[in-house]
Amino acid sequence: IHVEAGLRTADPMRPFPEEMFRRRIGPIADWHYAPTASAADNLLREGVPDERIEITGNTGIDALRLALSLDDEGTIPADGRLLVLTLHRRENYGPRLEQVCGAVLELLSLHPDFQVVCPVHPNPTVGSRMRRMLGAHPRIRLTEPLDYVPFVRLLARAALVITDSGGIQEEAPYLGVPVVVARENTERPEAVRWGATRLVAARHADVIDAAQ
Repeated sequence: IHVEAGLRTADPMRPFPEEMFRRRIGPIADWHYAPTASAADNLLREGVPDERIEITGNTGIDALRLALSLDDEGTIPADGRLLVLTLHRRENYGPRLEQVCGAVLELLSLHPDFQVVCPVHPNPTVGSRMRRMLGAHPRIRLTEPLDYVPFVRLLARAALVITDSGGIQEEAPYLGVPVVVARENTERPEAVRWGATRLVAARHADVIDAAQ
């Protein structure tokens, strides 16, 4: 059984390595549990028999709803409007990550009421650049990675999310929070079509425009 079956981008290397794993799992799975109709359509185009596909809905949103029903495990304080930032994709290592960080700094200068909370990915390739560029700003709080329940409660309080994550593209729209996705493609196109997320390349000007 393949849960979350049928998620695809147009590029087998993005996101890496998830897209490769999904494409390798597809041919050997007996049952394909697709979260959405478009994911099921992807499988049909790849030759998976219709009788082996079931549209189950999104198991990630099931987990989100369960997490929100649990007791609060503590909150991260933030005054004013909250911008949640997460970056970790390999495609954004180096200059692209710096472009997004620079855009966040400009957004803070444009909007004095914004506060940023950023759980920093443990990969030092990501963390060292983010701490160097963002760590000294008085309205940016860099944290260690958060457990799931505190993180989704943080998302629920946000006015805006900037991310290159996959799951947040589903979670934030469910919570009614707009998302700027700093990637060139996405395996979750539904939220883009609905207008809940804005897909942009990880370039300073594009991120600013989408966030504004």
